Amino acid sequence: MSFEEPGNGVAAAAPVAESAALGESGYGHRLHIVALGRKRDALKQVLDRIPEQAVLVLTRTKHGAEKIARFLDRTGIPCAAIHGHKSAGARRRAQEGFAGGALKVLVATDLAARALTFETPPSLVNYDLPHNGEEYLSRLANAAPGSDVVSILTQDEAPQFRELRK
Repeated sequence: MSFEEPGNGVAAAAPVAESAALGESGYGHRLHIVALGRKRDALKQVLDRIPEQAVLVLTRTKHGAEKIARFLDRTGIPCAAIHGHKSAGARRRAQEGFAGGALKVLVATDLAARALTFETPPSLVNYDLPHNGEEYLSRLANAAPGSDVVSILTQDEAPQFRELRK
């Protein structure tokens, strides 16, 4: 299935209204277009579909990372958020918990994710779109070729996503 632009048959009535496989080189990249206000529900659905894998969720802001982590914690998914306002010890504990399997999800800002290294790269979810194409490519560097990459966006974000991929 190819990427469709808003107004070209993509409805946003359900949390995950449309998904498309994208031909990113070496990655199994899926795009989920969702209704405004339904991104968290879509994230939960995505995470439920990859039950045994570690997942790195990327967001633009510290506040957003904290909100997502609190939501996932309330739904019973073991997770932690890392960003620049966390102490070095808190970031280290979160990364160790994630690497050791105690945490299924690590929610990180772009800047915090740049400092992460993984023995086994996790699946990757772009919860918020990065600001530019360079940051998009930096995010993909956290995923191993052949691993799952998912981008969740609203119809309003679709044109920005198209520009990032150029």
